[in-house]
Amino acid sequence: MARKGWEQLTPGYRQRLERAGISKRDYQSNAPIQKARGHERTPERPSAHKPAQFPQYESRRQQIINDLVAAKRRFFADSPKWNPRKARANAAKGTKPLAWYRHFAYEADSLEWLDAIREDNEAAAILGYH
Repeated sequence: MARKGWEQLTPGYRQRLERAGISKRDYQSNAPIQKARGHERTPERPSAHKPAQFPQYESRRQQIINDLVAAKRRFFADSPKWNPRKARANAAKGTKPLAWYRHFAYEADSLEWLDAIREDNEAAAILGYH
């Protein structure tokens, strides 16, 4: 996708780029702007992340997924349909932001889990018992 022209950017966004060291000329020559956008060490879209490109992010993501699966086990291990391999695989292929995973791994209670499962198909796949 082509970038907007420099003049089409809002003044605030242009300032943000300039503060990060990206000049009008850099921007127009398609210089990388991830750092200015706050994504120097993380992917802009979790669904398109490449583990080799962001190893620290990937390491943290895997730890959070492991902790999320442990939380799933606490909620669903008594179910005859509980399958730990599928539970991990489904959690790993989800595309939610890392903050979402973190919330459900460490903060959310069972009612919040059930609400998310009822209201969002992707959440159901990630948080469900298999």
